[in-house]
Amino acid sequence: ARGETVVEVPAGRFQAVKVEMEVTRPGRPGSVEVAYYAAGVGLVKEEARTDAGTWKTTRGLKSFTPGKN
Repeated sequence: ARGETVVEVPAGRFQAVKVEMEVTRPGRPGSVEVAYYAAGVGLVKEEARTDAGTWKTTRGLKSFTPGKN
């Protein structure tokens, strides 16, 4: 599923676009990776899991300071 969603990470709450990717590798279990991108910030959260559910990782933005114009 794709679309905009609110994402909470240690750096705060962000309106973000969700992007799902299916990853396949010969001889290895497939995985699904989900990335959340916020306008003016970039990648704020990333999740990955195997299709078999054998592992899952989550990474989130710890802090963010907007640049000066």
